[in-house]
Amino acid sequence: MATDARSCPCPSCGSTLSFAAGTQKLTCEHCGNSFELDVLNSLADSADAAEFSWESYKENFLQDREKLSQSVIYTCETCGGHVEAPATTAAIKCPYCASNLVISSSLSGLLKPNAVIPFKLVSAEVIKRLHDHFKNKILLPSNFKTQHTLSKVNGSYVPFWLFDATMDGPIDFNTTKVRRYSDSNYDYKETKYYLHHLEGDVTFKNVPVDGSKVMPNNLMDAIEPYNYSELKPFDMAYLSGYNAARFDDDPDETLHRAAERMKVSSTAVFRKEVDKKGSFNSITCTKNGLALKKPAVSYALLPVYLINLKYEGKDYPFAINGQTGKLAGSLPISKLRYWLLFLAIFSVLSAIGTFITYYMLELLG
Repeated sequence: MATDARSCPCPSCGSTLSFAAGTQKLTCEHCGNSFELDVLNSLADSADAAEFSWESYKENFLQDREKLSQSVIYTCETCGGHVEAPATTAAIKCPYCASNLVISSSLSGLLKPNAVIPFKLVSAEVIKRLHDHFKNKILLPSNFKTQHTLSKVNGSYVPFWLFDATMDGPIDFNTTKVRRYSDSNYDYKETKYYLHHLEGDVTFKNVPVDGSKVMPNNLMDAIEPYNYSELKPFDMAYLSGYNAARFDDDPDETLHRAAERMKVSSTAVFRKEVDKKGSFNSITCTKNGLALKKPAVSYALLPVYLINLKYEGKDYPFAINGQTGKLAGSLPISKLRYWLLFLAIFSVLSAIGTFITYYMLELLG
């Protein structure tokens, strides 16, 4: 069964428009005209006021999980071609006419995201940042820069859950203060122990967890944070020219990741409060009763550039925050350079050790 995929046509020439990160406008690559988003809102369905809510998700979409693992055939509105893509697809480029397509059925009604952060970084800047990342990497193989292949830079809107909640409850810390002193006969060490019992709450807003099963969680976490003051009300026009997917990971199942992050951060807040009370030599959390209260979630699409580097038959994926430019990924390591560096460090440490030994023997001699 074919599902319609909508394009955003240029009012001047009929070609499809793309959202330009550099100008924050919809731009036509064919005739060069640009249009403000609030003026040209042809992709948005003004009659569709519904948007994602946690309650509606539980009620309406839990039974559709199996469908998300299947492929769907989308019909391009521009050329009529059939495009096969995963059921989670929300925006894609037509392989026949290169039109930018937005799958409205994945982003409308109760599936409509609450917000979006538009791309700010252009692809040329992404490549520059990646090449800058290669600099001063002394363990990088010498032929990597000439031998690696770079996949096309793909700008993708990744589905994220943004959790709001409060961590509330009691928490205990043990601290110590150590004092050393001497008299004419002995050296003394005095250790005092203190118990700190605290109760309170810490409120969090927009704690992100990616809602896509195919996105590596470690990469998505590594390119945070986003500037959430730049969240915009969702509009499909932002997606034109980029890839996008709807969520396929249950917010209930990802809540524990957000809760753990909140608990770690809350514990650090209470630890700082204890630290303010005195100059302690150690602070240890002995009992943590902080619990999640009043969780709420919203659904947002956040900008990510995905790049895959291939070198000597292996893939090295990178993710770049499309708003801030923060980059994360792994690079190959030259075994020869690794061992040469190890031997160099070992030689220096050995020389220092020999010098100290010789100096001590001279003093004792």
